[in-house]
Amino acid sequence: MLDEARANKDEAAIKAALAINMELWVGIRAFAKSPTNGLADVVRGNLITLSQYVGGKTVKQMQGLDDSVLDTLININLQISEGLLEGVNKAAKLAG
Repeated sequence: MLDEARANKDEAAIKAALAINMELWVGIRAFAKSPTNGLADVVRGNLITLSQYVGGKTVKQMQGLDDSVLDTLININLQISEGLLEGVNKAAKLAG
């Protein structure tokens, strides 16, 4: 959503996508902080730190649009989603 809104130069859509991005990362942080999440300590710590960073950048971005910050947020989301898909694919191969 962020990338599409930026490509369309739609400030309202960018701000809406940033709000959704914030909700996503708040959820990731809540999951990472849950004592029953099953994550390794290092992964949990990295996700919490990353969610705090993304949250801060998202709030800053809502106050004034900056392409380099949007690039950073988009790249983080892409890398995390690629890592999750890789994990799902590995799990599927092990199960099948």
